[in-house]
Amino acid sequence: MSRKEFENAQYMVAAGVDHTTSAFVQVWRQPHGEQDEPLVVVDSMGVRLCPGYERTPLGLRILLAETKERFELSRGRGVDRPNLDAQTVILMAQSVGIEGIDRDIFALWD
Repeated sequence: MSRKEFENAQYMVAAGVDHTTSAFVQVWRQPHGEQDEPLVVVDSMGVRLCPGYERTPLGLRILLAETKERFELSRGRGVDRPNLDAQTVILMAQSVGIEGIDRDIFALWD
């Protein structure tokens, strides 16, 4: 599994690729070490929203709704495990104020 974490004062975004769920992204509220679970998990299994998600920035909530819809459309077309693309992860990080991770994310997805 490859995993990288990116942080600011309010959020931590963990992203990577593992052999079970393929590409993934998690959004955690800070301090993330004191949280039981992330606010958001997106991987090939789908979009999982956890308690507290409703207090995340509107841009993230819109992006997650779009991703969920895209995954559902893919499943309707016979794709059991839709893939999470690098650009969506970058946009999720930007929506919570984490910038400049493009190179790291593209390296993880390579």
